[in-house]
Amino acid sequence: MHLEPLRLRSLFILSLIPLILGCGKGDDFARVVVKGAITFEEVPIENGMIRFVPLAGTSAPVSGSAIVNGKYLVDAKGGVPIGQYKVEIRRSETLNKQAAQSAEDNDSPSTPVSTQEMLPVKYNTKSQLEISIAPESGALVKDFHLTR
Repeated sequence: MHLEPLRLRSLFILSLIPLILGCGKGDDFARVVVKGAITFEEVPIENGMIRFVPLAGTSAPVSGSAIVNGKYLVDAKGGVPIGQYKVEIRRSETLNKQAAQSAEDNDSPSTPVSTQEMLPVKYNTKSQLEISIAPESGALVKDFHLTR
């Protein structure tokens, strides 16, 4: 009869494992896929990054994606969590392309590769762009047409 309490205790402990480890779905944020086009002075940004940084009152992680050929798509983990965000857009350019090519060719950089942000700070470190992500039935399309 000592086996019954031990068996019940074991079943109880095993039943807690999914609660401790989680169900594997990531987080509990309701999310929306956000996509669109990004231009600077009417020219598509070929390569860059876009980030959605939560504003005060929005308790969510930072979301973002790469910008490729003037387009972005934030769909990781289901998209951007619902809330208010500051939008940061970056486009960097390699300054010493010869060092970058040498590092690529040799698999060991001899000269540090440096980059420079090509967009005004009002779109990244001191971004003035904001967006409200509300529950949507499908993807939210938001284009950004940046100027000097």
